[in-house]
Amino acid sequence: MKRDIYIRGLPESTYLKLLKKKDNDGFRDDDWLPFLDYLTADIHIEDTPGEIIQQGTKAGLFELWMKNFVENFKVIDEGKSVSDIVPDVSKSEPEKDLGSAIIMGRGPSIFTLKHLEKLAASDYNGAIFTSDGILIDALKHGVTPEKFSNYYCLSVDGNSEKIWKWYDDRLVDQYANKIKFILNSTVAHNVYQRIKEVGGEAYWFNAMMDYWPGQESITRVMSASLRGPRRPNGLVRIATAGNCGASLWIQACSIFRRFTICLIGLDMGYPDGMPLEQTYYYDKLFKAVQGNMEFVKAQFTTMYNPDFKCTVIQDPIFKHYTSSFYELLAAGHRVVKTYNSSHGAIVGRPDLSLACIPFEEFLSRFHE
Repeated sequence: MKRDIYIRGLPESTYLKLLKKKDNDGFRDDDWLPFLDYLTADIHIEDTPGEIIQQGTKAGLFELWMKNFVENFKVIDEGKSVSDIVPDVSKSEPEKDLGSAIIMGRGPSIFTLKHLEKLAASDYNGAIFTSDGILIDALKHGVTPEKFSNYYCLSVDGNSEKIWKWYDDRLVDQYANKIKFILNSTVAHNVYQRIKEVGGEAYWFNAMMDYWPGQESITRVMSASLRGPRRPNGLVRIATAGNCGASLWIQACSIFRRFTICLIGLDMGYPDGMPLEQTYYYDKLFKAVQGNMEFVKAQFTTMYNPDFKCTVIQDPIFKHYTSSFYELLAAGHRVVKTYNSSHGAIVGRPDLSLACIPFEEFLSRFHE
């Protein structure tokens, strides 16, 4: 059903922003309805299975996040933030491209395609952004900060047992003082302690948990609580899009001004043939729909990646992550060129400046 809607009290500045976005997104000569349909395409009247899981995760983990934030508060207040490692040129020349970056996740293809070995053997000279889950494997395969001087590792998860183990290795002890560790303010305190005890430096940020300008926003409260002479605006806020890989992409381009980015290990799915019971979110989905097995099975879909000629299984969460990642690229595609070398669910999208190429090709084209 279509009807005329008038928004009384809409500020002129908001209207002008909408008008600008309508123009920028290719709807200049269209009525407002197609543009609004485009804006709300990924908003569902009824929650999707992926949204149900995410809502349950947020509700179930909120107390843990707040506990971690309180435990980290003193060291965050006295420590450094991501703002402290922003390149100076980013502040004076925000559109300046500082080179390329490689973002590493823990998707299966990073192992099957031997991407770590290929990177270690290359003469690549850009920045390395690694998720915590792949850090130890990267170091073991020779992807170290001694070879790659611009080396960053990100942790966003608050689980004290799962995340701590990603740092429990002698190679982390050996290289910690040469790695810049970027930590969400709600990571488990033992993760910070582990990094500190082996000589690493933590750089903090607040993950965007909600619409922060809102008066009741928890992100707003957390950021404001850390205001002071050193941080008059509070701790820097950065969107994470729900997963480490997407958060690294945001930070690489928006914070560190790397406008040519390659993705490895961001499969956004599971290898074809993997039993559903072994997938990461199976148990959560099973509980969320109260054990409806047929419904659960229906939420797992198989997709074909035409760029790499491979098949991937996706659950609702990875579908959501993939869709969210495309939205991020839509916002930055006029500046950032993204190359995906992960054999997974991410496919080439020329409209988003996203291309799928073999990792060897990226290394040969952007080694300097």
